Amino acid sequence: MDVREKDIIAKYFSPLSKNAKGADELKDDIAVLGNLGSGLLAINMDTLVAGTHFFSDDDPTILAQKALRVNISDLAAKGAVPFGYFLSLALPKTATEAYIKAFAHGLAIDQRNFNLNLLGGDTVKTKGPLTITITILGLLSSSEIPRRSTAQAGDDIYVSGTIGDGALGLLAHPSYTGKNRLTAKYSRHIGHYLCPEPRVELQPIISKFASASMDISDGLLGDLTNILNSSELGAELNVDHIPFSEETKSILLNEIDMLPTILTGGDDYEILFTAAPQHAADIEKQARKLHFDLTKIGTMNAGSELQLLDGNKSLNIAGFNLSHSHTW
Repeated sequence: MDVREKDIIAKYFSPLSKNAKGADELKDDIAVLGNLGSGLLAINMDTLVAGTHFFSDDDPTILAQKALRVNISDLAAKGAVPFGYFLSLALPKTATEAYIKAFAHGLAIDQRNFNLNLLGGDTVKTKGPLTITITILGLLSSSEIPRRSTAQAGDDIYVSGTIGDGALGLLAHPSYTGKNRLTAKYSRHIGHYLCPEPRVELQPIISKFASASMDISDGLLGDLTNILNSSELGAELNVDHIPFSEETKSILLNEIDMLPTILTGGDDYEILFTAAPQHAADIEKQARKLHFDLTKIGTMNAGSELQLLDGNKSLNIAGFNLSHSHTW
């Protein structure tokens, strides 16, 4: 079966959520279900499978942190503060007690880092690969949720951090044997791929100013396209405004043309959001307090296409793979 993940969700599972208030027909990364005293409850679930989302020889402590952090990132994109999670582990026969102990240690580290706790879950044996599923819960301080579908024409487009580090980290991973394997390897790239940094510090900005938002798990251009399609808008980006790390700039100078990979590859886990231009000064002021960059990279418009500019020149992105969805 060679069907894209998002198509399976849309065809078979989205109809099951049609009458579930707050689930948004599974078109977004979180569900918002009821009031929990101090705020709305936000829920997200992600599954990571060995050989698909991570390498089977990845360090279990760091792997546990990644599994938790990719979920925290989804909450951060909506301005939600995590407080607990459920864990399901499908363990192959090769999993040892030492491996499980190291995995639990990674969870303990990030429970302290992000102030949340394990609330429950399940552990089973499997004849297949190690499979990790985390369902995370967080609180939203506002009832105005920045969905993918709520961007407005004229909004500014922002991204946190730098783009492409995760995608290049995959290509530089010692166990990666696929195409475009990097000869130049930087610890920044590999570290970002193995253990991304969820941008929880953006919570005040997202809650107060964002009109639409999501985290970048499937590549900048692909995830921006998701916002465009959901909001029925177009956008204009300029490559010169997209933030790259010095290591990524070096790759762009010395390797084959890696720009499509950098802009469409996954695993960045930065935050992509839109905001009305009248909030620009306030966003810039609050961004000065952050330990990472927050960069305005483009503008939403009333069109229906994504236009990528290199200076005044329009780049042809027809050949870019904007769908990072996993296939079976």
